[in-house]
Amino acid sequence: MTGNPAVRDGLTWQGLRWAFANGGYACNFHPLAWLSHMLDVEFFQLDPAGHHLTSALLHALNAALCFAALRSLTGRTAPALLSAALFASHPLRVESVAWISERKDLLAGAFFFLVLLAWAHHLRSPSRARFALALFALGLLAKPMLVTLPCVLLLLDGWPLRRWQAFGGERSLAALLREKAPFFLLALASCAVTFWVQSKGGCTQHLEHLGFTERATNAVISPARYFGNLAWPRDLAVFYPHPAIVDPERSRLLTFLASALLIGSLSVLAWRLRARAGFLAVGWLWFLGMLVPVIGLVQVGGQAMADRYSYLPSVGIHLAFAFGLAALARSGGVLRVAAGLVALAVLFAPLPTTVRQISVWKDTRTLFEHALAVTGRNYVAHVEVGRVLGGAGEIDRAREHFEAAAAIHPGFFEARYDLAGALYLQGDLAGAERECSEALRIRPVDALARDFLGRIQARRKGGN
Repeated sequence: MTGNPAVRDGLTWQGLRWAFANGGYACNFHPLAWLSHMLDVEFFQLDPAGHHLTSALLHALNAALCFAALRSLTGRTAPALLSAALFASHPLRVESVAWISERKDLLAGAFFFLVLLAWAHHLRSPSRARFALALFALGLLAKPMLVTLPCVLLLLDGWPLRRWQAFGGERSLAALLREKAPFFLLALASCAVTFWVQSKGGCTQHLEHLGFTERATNAVISPARYFGNLAWPRDLAVFYPHPAIVDPERSRLLTFLASALLIGSLSVLAWRLRARAGFLAVGWLWFLGMLVPVIGLVQVGGQAMADRYSYLPSVGIHLAFAFGLAALARSGGVLRVAAGLVALAVLFAPLPTTVRQISVWKDTRTLFEHALAVTGRNYVAHVEVGRVLGGAGEIDRAREHFEAAAAIHPGFFEARYDLAGALYLQGDLAGAERECSEALRIRPVDALARDFLGRIQARRKGGN
């Protein structure tokens, strides 16, 4: 972000035009996120404290909006409050809040909950429908992951709104779909723009290296991993390498089958209980459905999953849990006490992990050394740690990390390019030329690499 001149200049007319006109910067079209960063620069310049404060306040706002939306939709205060509190304090939220560049998560979250609030009011005052649609459009301009929101609205028609009827009834499926047609059209347009921008920016290049089988396998495994991290958050990292990239020969069949069994069993259970406990089906399908854009069927980047991707999908699990406890508490007696104790335990038990995870984001070295400690064969973390060491003058140690990254993922441009730089500083010009040439084989149009290769070759020939 600080390397982007349009952001560093603050909020200007030129920056406003750039935010909406640039096609592939950062491989996403999220102009409202860029404008948010520009506005922060106006107030705080490049002092990170102010930018972090904005993100923290936005997350607090989202927690309040989550409560307000769920309460408005369900008419229930206590479970809506518990859902919002779990959403606010879970360790998986740390990445979206601590990483300033993930402001788009927070902005999209705010518009998401505002749409739910507006939709709840629309059902009582139909004139609000256009307002909800406008909020949805703004949310898509903050982060296109909101494309699944129309499906969430359909789920809420079943529970708690109870608008579903048998086919051909007063509120048929066709009627509910027609009602939300403008939302679906906006979502389709956003999908088209996003795919074009990501393709233009080169972020879908991993599609060339990962076949459909590898991507489909990860699409089954990653939701199970997200669910596991929600239930038991441990070994959280800023980057989770895709196993098919770093260990392509290793079979993932058992993991795939176990994940499929878990997801299938929970889906069947939620469906069977839909009549008596509609919140379970809605919460579970909310979670799975909102993950669809990021489970890797269309691979963007080299990660298998990311904590930030669970920001809004996790609300479905929190909702199912909170309203499940509320249903248990309605039985009264011992069950009511037990439900209260469980709610307190689940709310407060993860807080030490949340605090520790916040400390992981202290600085770049701490963040990526932690990633190396809790994940295997993490080539991205090796490169980032190497860059920090190189910047501190520890070229020998930096080279070791770059070599490790290149050994894990030979096709990783950054590992080859940075290794060439380390070798150059150590005086190994032949090695530097070899690695820089390999980097250019991976990314032939990179101007910096071409310039660096020219300087290496000139120096080898005795030039300047």
